[in-house]
Amino acid sequence: MENDNRRLVTFGEYPTAAEASIIAGVLNDNGVHAGVVGDTTANALLMTPMRVVVFENDLDLARQIIDSQPEQ
Repeated sequence: MENDNRRLVTFGEYPTAAEASIIAGVLNDNGVHAGVVGDTTANALLMTPMRVVVFENDLDLARQIIDSQPEQ
């Protein structure tokens, strides 16, 4: 099937919506389509994790991009 390589997978889980958005932003800025999935209300009230998702065929590149970022 033509769209098999467009399956979304979890890149990582993050404790806050802000942190997940930063990671997704870095990935998007570097050419990897990424999004944040989760309930922001539950995250704020219950500290449920937010997930960053990418296409399966971009997962290795996404890891390389984040691993190459300087520690802050």
